[in-house]
Amino acid sequence: MLAYSFPPRSVTGTFRSLGFARNLASMGWDIQVLSASGYLKNNIDVSLLDKVPPEVKVWNAPDYDPVVFLKNIIRKSHRLSSNDEQSKYSGRKKPTHNKTTNSLKELITTLLKTPDNYTGWLLPALKIARKIPKPDLIYSSAPPFTSHIIACLLKMRWKIPLVTDFRDPWTDNPFRVYTTNSVKRWDRFLEKSVFKHSNLIIANTSKMADLFQKNNPQYAAKIKVITNGFDLEDYSDILPLRDESMDNLLLIHPGSLYGKRNPLCFLSALKNVLADGCTRLRVLFIGSSDKFEGKSLSEHILDFGLNNYVKLHPPVGRKEILSLMKGADGLLLFSQGTQLQVPAKLFEYLAIGKQIIAIGENDSATNDILQTIPDSYYWAENQVDDIIHVLKKFYLNTDSRKEVTTEIGNSTYERGYLTQNLSEYLCDLLRK
Repeated sequence: MLAYSFPPRSVTGTFRSLGFARNLASMGWDIQVLSASGYLKNNIDVSLLDKVPPEVKVWNAPDYDPVVFLKNIIRKSHRLSSNDEQSKYSGRKKPTHNKTTNSLKELITTLLKTPDNYTGWLLPALKIARKIPKPDLIYSSAPPFTSHIIACLLKMRWKIPLVTDFRDPWTDNPFRVYTTNSVKRWDRFLEKSVFKHSNLIIANTSKMADLFQKNNPQYAAKIKVITNGFDLEDYSDILPLRDESMDNLLLIHPGSLYGKRNPLCFLSALKNVLADGCTRLRVLFIGSSDKFEGKSLSEHILDFGLNNYVKLHPPVGRKEILSLMKGADGLLLFSQGTQLQVPAKLFEYLAIGKQIIAIGENDSATNDILQTIPDSYYWAENQVDDIIHVLKKFYLNTDSRKEVTTEIGNSTYERGYLTQNLSEYLCDLLRK
């Protein structure tokens, strides 16, 4: 398994790979993981190491910044030739960099960081992989998409089947911005190369799989869907945690808000329903947030006059987040602008068993998932009037002590069930 993020790193991408590794190991698979997490300093939760089965061997390779690495080489080269330069240009002005030179530098820098900012992991990962006994097949999880490129190179070295798992779209990602056509063409070439060398391509939503098949009809037969999910045992000992009065109805949003996941329409709607008498509503945002329309989330809360109803909480550990979610009456989900993707936190919501207020586009992968879980969610387009209607409906219908989703043990989104599908696909590859 190539998984850039793996315990002890606690980020969204960790849990899909960890869940598959744990469940595959319990099914008798011999798993070795190549990761960068052992060298990473941010988002560390050492308790996650207890969830890695002892029989799963983890190898770690450092991740360097390729631009810094190149600059260091150039700097050393300049120092070696400094005497020659001084002699060459003594008595006359040294040449200056023109626009063309600067543009070329920017292009080279951008290409070095394509497909993502983790290309500095490629060479160290290939070096560490030399120590790993040759496996029967490779499974790679992305983003970062550098992982898939490493996996392709290892497939060519070992001449074994390759499974590439896409947690997000690559070149069609709505958050992806290209500065030049050259960079876009290079990125599409890398993506096409990965599709070509993959023996099995997994998308985590049906809409992403449909797009992959539309753009790559020649590879349609090897594109399958395995959704995200949750590990049931992670929720067995979660106790509710709440610092809000039980007389109020508490909505929680755990995790970062960024890009198109904009809460301003929600805040405007909340102000309206509070004025209409829904005064027991309270909201807690846990985690960091981008600025929206040039202002921080806390500034917008003050501007809307919501400081007595909306609280901000700094990031906390995973277990505490789950406990806070368990103690809430409802869970907020912002999925605007991501029709192909489903926020991973949705599956945590399903496992926690609380009502969900989701905001996004009707024609989206998130709405597709929610429609398979009847009577557990409220859906709103990202429009103030639509959100007002949903908030009022939630306010009138909610029993603050009731858990809506109960039979999660038999859910098709439970990781054990999903891993069984993955195992069958892997066995099919080996039989071929």
